[in-house]
Amino acid sequence: AQAVLAAGLPALERSLLPRAEWIAIAIDWMKGRAALAHSQAGRRPGAVKDALAAAKRIERRRRPWGDALATSLRAGAAALGGLPRETLRLLETAEQQANDAELHLHALAASLLRLRLLNADPTEVQARAAALGVARLDKMSRVYLPGFG
Repeated sequence: AQAVLAAGLPALERSLLPRAEWIAIAIDWMKGRAALAHSQAGRRPGAVKDALAAAKRIERRRRPWGDALATSLRAGAAALGGLPRETLRLLETAEQQANDAELHLHALAASLLRLRLLNADPTEVQARAAALGVARLDKMSRVYLPGFG
């Protein structure tokens, strides 16, 4: 993912597309997720800082749906940093923000990860995801919220 981003982002960022706020937020979310995935894989342990910087850029835009994405990046960074209480708090916040912004799949992904950290039964969350057409919420969660083993 990082190689694809490195190859394509310079041209995308020179274009006019990032002037559209939702595209700029999506780009930062993509950058943050790639950084967390790289850090999790041990390729770039310092990449967590890049993910946190992406979260900060998203938060500056003050969009409810963007806040959910930024909080999920922060949760992944906390998980990679070995901060379980902070991770749980951020996952709960991300879940609520995502539900408020009607990002239901994102909320379900955060809920699944939170329940796993609590060693709680995720059956109900997985059933809700299945009702939305997601057969493997665990796989989707790895894409939406990297940083969780």
